[in-house]
Amino acid sequence: ADITTAAWTNNNYTVNVTTADAAVSVKYLAVGELTSVDTTTQSGLKAIYDNAQAVTGATVAVDSENNYVIIARVGDDPAVYQHVGTLTPGTNAWYDKTAPTVDIAEMVALTGVQDAKNGYSLDVSKLKKEDKLSGIAKVEYSLNGADYTEFTGDAIALEAQNFNGNVTFKVTDKAGNTAVSE
Repeated sequence: ADITTAAWTNNNYTVNVTTADAAVSVKYLAVGELTSVDTTTQSGLKAIYDNAQAVTGATVAVDSENNYVIIARVGDDPAVYQHVGTLTPGTNAWYDKTAPTVDIAEMVALTGVQDAKNGYSLDVSKLKKEDKLSGIAKVEYSLNGADYTEFTGDAIALEAQNFNGNVTFKVTDKAGNTAVSE
């Protein structure tokens, strides 16, 4: 199946593989780095096929953040191997189970600057947040454990004239994984 939308998920899913001929056997192998497999020679394709998992019910079970190399074998004597395709995270595979990271170590302490409306603006430019696979969907903050409020940019505008308490940050990636700061 051609998966072309960036519908990131942290749930396992399947990709349909349909052969045109019942004599074709299809297997797939999850590999971390594509440089670790040889898809350019018959011996390389056979090695992948021999170590791969058979496609069950015409589906590839996507349940890791690896690349999935799909190999077909036609015939037995001699068998011919064909690289059918590769599912690559962020290109045509959208599985992300790893939570993003959020780090407040460089923030030291949040101090506010009073603005013209008697509110405060908190500088959060040193908040470190990262997601290596699906990317960050949103960043939120909570004051003293209250509900989270989404924000963008390097500052949080507070309407309170005086605030003294704890600020916690929550980062959510496009697959729905979250990380909460100290």
